[in-house]
Amino acid sequence: MKVKGIVVKILVGMIAGMLVFTSAGCAKSTGDANSTQQTSSAKTAGGAETTSGREMIGNMYKTGLPIVKDKVTFNFMGLQMNNTRPNNLDETDMMLKIAEETNIEIVWDLIPQASWMEKKNLIVASRELPDAFFGPRSLSADEAQKFGSDGVIITLDDLLKEYAPNILAIMNEYPIYESFLRSMDGKLYFLGSLTDQGFDSLISTIINKSWLDQLGL
Repeated sequence: MKVKGIVVKILVGMIAGMLVFTSAGCAKSTGDANSTQQTSSAKTAGGAETTSGREMIGNMYKTGLPIVKDKVTFNFMGLQMNNTRPNNLDETDMMLKIAEETNIEIVWDLIPQASWMEKKNLIVASRELPDAFFGPRSLSADEAQKFGSDGVIITLDDLLKEYAPNILAIMNEYPIYESFLRSMDGKLYFLGSLTDQGFDSLISTIINKSWLDQLGL
């Protein structure tokens, strides 16, 4: 939907696993894997581990890339909206690049739309849950709140404060964004994408009139 030039698309049900992509800054570590393993560790005054001068929480670097020292794997489940795209997003160039730079691997389970509701209900009932539900229409806002109150998914408020400064910065700059994300109980159960386009190009045709005038069209 469009509000004051901001196009907000809600991607419901993205829980803590997705935060691994938002906790890192733009700085990139140097050296190969072997040199990383050989560096010494120390503790800061506050007790946090440091490696190569980078502060850590457990296995995770607080800033920079890679996000984690030792490779970790998360399982994401979502609705396959487009049958022409790869079923496994980890086969795409973008996800391969992300995995390489972050040291985090995502195992994707994308379900065709025709069987999504049945599969989702079985997963929730069995409590054999993925680390995150991903993608538009995977969960409705009502489902996210219900699953949150039932303990199926967790709230993101404290995790965002601790690990996601970039998302918090967006919320501060665009308060309308946060208002769309919060459930009726006032909690955050999902994240969404925000595009500040100034106009909705998805439903508009835009022509450069100066270019037409020069061509006499």
